[in-house]
Amino acid sequence: MTMKLRTCSLLMMAAALSLAACGEATPAPGGKPTVVSTIFTYYDAARAIGGQHATAVLLLKPGQSPHDVDPSLDDKRTVTRATIIVKNGLGLDDWVDKLAADNKHGTVLTIGKDAQLVKPTMLDLEDASKKKDDHKHDGHDHDHDHKHDYAAGDPHVWLDPRNQIRAAEKIRDALVKADPANREAYFASAEKYIADVKALDAEFEAAAKTFASREFIGLHSAYAYLAARYGLTQAAAVHDVPEAEASPAKIREVVQMMKDKNIKAVFTENALRAKAAELIMKETGAQRFILQPIETYDKETDTYVSLMRQNLEQLRKALGTTAATQP
Repeated sequence: MTMKLRTCSLLMMAAALSLAACGEATPAPGGKPTVVSTIFTYYDAARAIGGQHATAVLLLKPGQSPHDVDPSLDDKRTVTRATIIVKNGLGLDDWVDKLAADNKHGTVLTIGKDAQLVKPTMLDLEDASKKKDDHKHDGHDHDHDHKHDYAAGDPHVWLDPRNQIRAAEKIRDALVKADPANREAYFASAEKYIADVKALDAEFEAAAKTFASREFIGLHSAYAYLAARYGLTQAAAVHDVPEAEASPAKIREVVQMMKDKNIKAVFTENALRAKAAELIMKETGAQRFILQPIETYDKETDTYVSLMRQNLEQLRKALGTTAATQP
């Protein structure tokens, strides 16, 4: 090949790469679209809908909270190469924005921005936006650039199954746009996934009508959407901000509220420490139950539906059922 022809070929290749970088999200040549998620529930939807035609990646490790993420170089490479990036927004996972800034071809889906914000229902919620974000984690100080402004609205939108369905639809549509050749497969998988979530929602609605109590204490203010959907009230949160230690004054407030309202259950989480909750249970004689915000997962077989059903069983045990509905 002459020097002139070689130069022309290189220029044409550079132009093609430039156009690809500026165009819509597409899989790498000969590869599958990659969907990278910051929250387990969205990863679960992407995994189910993408099936064998797409690769789903979760940036969280098992048991890791999105409130405490220090992205690695591998995370940055993964996000930079992604076809679709699924984040929640609303201050929960904005740490991914810096990673996504170098991705010039991918599509970013921000699920929370289209949800109708629901504020936490705690009667004594302090303005979380006034909290400093240099909380202590496991005895170390970390200075994060993400915020957790729960007073403005609870970011855990997926705990209302209807919002999880909307997320699934957005992921489906993004996959179809990136990989139209597998459109029918994506729609078929999404239809099944959405049907399962609708069935879950119906189970919750039926069960919620039987609860003997409708108020509960949670480890942090993550359950506004769950409570609003099924007519419940999170009366207090042990931690106003997930990573912050509860003050002695806050512990006293929660203890007094539980005594005044005769609340006998405290919900904790697998991904957050429960030292303050243990003190509260000791003072009130309350029982401990697990209510997962489903930001993360524990084992590969976990799914959004399976973890929500675990939450439903814990709610049944903690809140009890009316005499008329007991077997």
